Amino acid sequence: MFFQSGWKKGVVLSVWMTALVLLLAGCASPFQPKDVTVGGVSYAPDTTDFVVTRSDFNDYEGLRQLESLKVLDLTALELTGEAYDAIAAQVSDQVKILWSVPLGEKKVPNTQTDWQVSPDELVELVPNLRYFPPVASLSIEEECPLTEEVAGSMQTLRETYPDLTVACHSQIYGQAIDSSTDKLVLSNQKIKDVEPLRLAVRIFPAIKTYEMCECGLSDEVMGGLREEFPDVTFIWVVHCGRFSIRTDAQVFSTWEVKAAPEYTEQTFAPLFRYCTELRALDLGHHGIKDISEIVNLKKLQALDLTDNEIKDISPLAELPDLTFLMMFDNKIKDLSPLENNQKLEDINIIFNKYVKNVTVVTKLPRLRRLFIAYCLVSDEDKEIIEKGIPKDCQFAKNDYGFGKYDSGWRWDDRVKTLRNAFGHWRKVKEFRSCDDVVFYE
Repeated sequence: MFFQSGWKKGVVLSVWMTALVLLLAGCASPFQPKDVTVGGVSYAPDTTDFVVTRSDFNDYEGLRQLESLKVLDLTALELTGEAYDAIAAQVSDQVKILWSVPLGEKKVPNTQTDWQVSPDELVELVPNLRYFPPVASLSIEEECPLTEEVAGSMQTLRETYPDLTVACHSQIYGQAIDSSTDKLVLSNQKIKDVEPLRLAVRIFPAIKTYEMCECGLSDEVMGGLREEFPDVTFIWVVHCGRFSIRTDAQVFSTWEVKAAPEYTEQTFAPLFRYCTELRALDLGHHGIKDISEIVNLKKLQALDLTDNEIKDISPLAELPDLTFLMMFDNKIKDLSPLENNQKLEDINIIFNKYVKNVTVVTKLPRLRRLFIAYCLVSDEDKEIIEKGIPKDCQFAKNDYGFGKYDSGWRWDDRVKTLRNAFGHWRKVKEFRSCDDVVFYE
């Protein structure tokens, strides 16, 4: 009886326990997260993706309760940029928002990174770049018009994405250009309006050189283009007296004119202002008095201003690479500006009778040849110079010898090289140094 009674009690207890478990299973646990109601619909609190399908949806307070939300899909909605901004401001920055961005008549997913657009679509795209991930590639299949709108859009794109390459093509003054063009030759085309050129420079930054010799444009216009676009090389021809010089010339000489006192600094003003690639310059035997504009020729290494009327040489201090200087038979008053020309190796100032501060040459560590005869330099200063200049420097100090070329100035190999370069300046391909000049075949 005892075992029978115990068995019945065990069955009853088991039934009661089962019923209790079933009852508890139907009740919400106080530790279980509650569903979140968003827009009148319940969602599990761990919802990661939320799709909005109704245009009147506005329960962003409810959205903020979905702490696990990762993606908010708004692609089904017709949204303006302003409407999107208002929505984006109400959700966490950690939530990725998908939507279709209106660009003209198109709607483009805001996940797009590779673009093929028309010029008009490009103009529409740029103000909306903030809605898209970084642009990986962009091509414009139609001919790209040279307009301010396109140029401005291109500039913004490249400023935003400096490494972006845009594939496009166009025409300028009848010539085809594209994104791979690096040099454009427009020489001998008569150009009246440079606005298309300004726009092309901005739209096609790969074009680094514009050759525009004899295009009918003034030096002032061409100089203005150079100033406006300092990273682009503009090549044209300037005219100085009977000479025509390309602005990319590395060597120039008036050798073939010889003595022409009517040629003054005004004659050579275009050269001083625009021929900034010059490495070697010979303007000897003229009527030049003022060389203030020579400061523009920062690359000068060799300079011959023999037989002019120059008194002030202070502008030479602005020429850091000056190595070779011939200025005999001038009216130089003060040699002290040469202290700044620490690369000077050859100096000929013979027949500058009233020059002062000649001893400054002792501060030039590379000096190899110094000719100061017929300059009325005192014996005391000559002694100071002789002690202060490099021991192997050729020093022509005495008022005798071979005329203006005392002690054989022209016999030096460097002088021979420079005279050859000046005599054939139109054939110089590259002026590497005062001792190394390459000519065209």
